[in-house]
Amino acid sequence: MSITSWSPQDLPKPMKKGDDLAEAKRRLSEYGYVIIHDVLSPDEVDAIRTRLHEQAAAERALGIGTITTPISTEQNKKLLEGANWAEKHHSSAGKEQWIAGLLNKGSEFWPMLTNPITREIVRSAIGDHHHLASYLATILNPGCPLMGLHHDQWYLPNPPRRSENLKVLPGNMDRNVTDQLTNDDPDERINPCYLVQTIWMLTDFTEENGATRIVPKSHRAGVNPPGDVPHPYPSIPAEGPAGSVLIYDARLWHSGGEHRGSEARYALHCTFSAPQLRTMENFMASVQPQLRRQMSEEMLSLLGYRIWHGYGRGGTMEVRGILDPDERPVGRLELTGAD
Repeated sequence: MSITSWSPQDLPKPMKKGDDLAEAKRRLSEYGYVIIHDVLSPDEVDAIRTRLHEQAAAERALGIGTITTPISTEQNKKLLEGANWAEKHHSSAGKEQWIAGLLNKGSEFWPMLTNPITREIVRSAIGDHHHLASYLATILNPGCPLMGLHHDQWYLPNPPRRSENLKVLPGNMDRNVTDQLTNDDPDERINPCYLVQTIWMLTDFTEENGATRIVPKSHRAGVNPPGDVPHPYPSIPAEGPAGSVLIYDARLWHSGGEHRGSEARYALHCTFSAPQLRTMENFMASVQPQLRRQMSEEMLSLLGYRIWHGYGRGGTMEVRGILDPDERPVGRLELTGAD
């Protein structure tokens, strides 16, 4: 499997804030990921983690949000066949808590979206025009099991040859559509990177506490990995001290690690996507209006308010610029009286 072959001794060491960003971009392209330490200061980490801890505790007490336990692809298939998938997959007995809608839950969460280090690296992978696709936090608790390998561009069918039809139509794609590698042809056409993930480490990420596991260079494989547990391919933990950020091409095979430690692991997950794609979170619907009015033009652009070549426009034929979040659309009109 030469496309994704690698050896641990050849993998680069994590970078630090202030290091050459050209090298960070090169690593993202070659290995599919880059880890940068000390992007957040200890005070910043403490403020963000404290706010997240408060929010998560309140959501648990009120019975809102999502508490789940990672599962393998085969288990996911079985659950999807049942009528009570949500009941089985999301329960208070779960080991991982997800906190969504972060932009409404504290301005402490805003700066990660416009951090100049991550923004520049993201641009190198998906271009100058991109938007925020999803923003959530996870708290991984002790006992959380290993998750099956997957990648985050699963919904894009593999490009067919001119003489072939698609095996699965775009609207019929499913997370459980997996492929085994059939060849090692380096000239085989694969989908480009449309998504970049950034994971902000609010506690130390270690192999013991379930650091995200990644398969270096797998972003060039061009197929979905089998989601079996244990993993059928070797992977490494993306380790780093609190304040670090993991940036990876969303085609990279990865999973949540097994938490064998004794304390919860906190993280923020920011997903950026090319403007052609639909976002996972509909920020125009989810962000409170009074908060939108406080946001910079850069933030509004990330939330989808910037028109891109006529796409994402409001009720007019404007093809560029930023939509006014408070603009009232024109409704039904009639001329009455004299011309």
